[in-house]
Amino acid sequence: MTAALNLPEDQRFVAFADTAGLLDFFAARGVSRDQARTCLADAGRLSEIADVAETYGTQDDITQTPTFVLNGKKLDDTSWTAIEAALQRAGAR
Repeated sequence: MTAALNLPEDQRFVAFADTAGLLDFFAARGVSRDQARTCLADAGRLSEIADVAETYGTQDDITQTPTFVLNGKKLDDTSWTAIEAALQRAGAR
């Protein structure tokens, strides 16, 4: 994994994903290895996605995974029972 950090930016995430077995993970879910490599090689887009995630995480006080926000309100309890009840109170059937 350390070797991946020494690669050019457009190769780092591809090398990491390959070493970690993520390319096979993606392929098993319908994203070909070539598609995954193309996405992971776009360092600029990955940086944009990370920036958006950080902005929303800060804005919505996201401090853990999973975190659920329903109609602008962060739900404190992440159990399915609590989430289902909150959804039903919000009008879900």
